[in-house]
Amino acid sequence: MDKNFINKKLEFLTNHLESLKEYEDFSLDKLKDKPRDLKYIKKLIQELVDSAIDINQFILENLVSEKSRSAKQSF
Repeated sequence: MDKNFINKKLEFLTNHLESLKEYEDFSLDKLKDKPRDLKYIKKLIQELVDSAIDINQFILENLVSEKSRSAKQSF
């Protein structure tokens, strides 16, 4: 198993989570008034989810010879 791939993905996740910290005290109403920030946050969250799916898929493919059929099945 290529630990380098997983480490890069984990570093990516960590960096994105750090980027989200500045918004943790924002209310939904405040975000609604800042559509650019809201769009940025949505993008970060989508990339976090995609990266987590990549890690799960990678681990499954290395543990099981059969690939999972969907992202949901990788969890």
